[in-house]
Amino acid sequence: MPTPPPNAPQLRLQQDLPRPFVIEPPGLDPKATVSPEEMTFRLTLFGTAIDRLPYFITTLERLGSDGMGRDRVPFDVQSIISRHHAGDECLFTAGSTTVYLPKQRLSAERLGLLAGESQESSDKNQELNGSPSPCPRPLTVTIRFLTPTLLKTGSGLEAGGRRVAATEVRDRPPFGVIVRRLRDRISSLCAFFGEPWNYPDFAALGRRADAVELIDSNTVWLTRRRQSTRTGMSHELSGFVGSAFYRFPDAQTLATIVPVLKLGEYVHVGKHAPWGNGKILVQTIGGA
Repeated sequence: MPTPPPNAPQLRLQQDLPRPFVIEPPGLDPKATVSPEEMTFRLTLFGTAIDRLPYFITTLERLGSDGMGRDRVPFDVQSIISRHHAGDECLFTAGSTTVYLPKQRLSAERLGLLAGESQESSDKNQELNGSPSPCPRPLTVTIRFLTPTLLKTGSGLEAGGRRVAATEVRDRPPFGVIVRRLRDRISSLCAFFGEPWNYPDFAALGRRADAVELIDSNTVWLTRRRQSTRTGMSHELSGFVGSAFYRFPDAQTLATIVPVLKLGEYVHVGKHAPWGNGKILVQTIGGA
């Protein structure tokens, strides 16, 4: 269980501590095999958790030996491949006693998620030099929610000190809520498993996200539960899936927030993100 770092007092009382991984269920990757005999799923590790990959492999092998699911179906781990833009790496194959750590690791810089700020500066320089400005970028974004997404908002303390419980977002997800939950999740993952995310003003990021308008929403609520075969306890995994369409007030807001959304494609958003919930895909008009 992760423990709050000593230099992060804002996380000392946090109950829902982040897990340094996301397990995406089979079927999300159109190139992956899904059949009764074989399935492929994605495991994403964050920060220092990457160095603990051998422990995850040992856990998977033990799970395969004990059997998975209600019927305890056994399985074997055939291979583990690290996916990277520079090329794939084979980290483990069945029967091997050696586990390799990935040589290539993804980062915000390598993903080009700082391009919005540099593009904005480049546009200004072109205007000062008198050269023609590039074609205006679209100011609309579609977010697709591929797995059940559970967002909560509104918790806190009233003026009299009474605690207000959070409410669930069941449909028409507000953009500000999405960005705030992503902001908090990314910040916690950085604090626990990487370097602190030194964003200049977290509150300003939330206020800027509130200025983004929800134009249309096409989501449905899926009720999902799982029961632990070990404890017998039932766990709620419900959430909404579908898509929502947003309009940004200006290009600067777009350039500031879209990198946070793109990181969300990897870290997921909302409750139960480590178990595959809250998988999003961000698309601008034209599919860029």
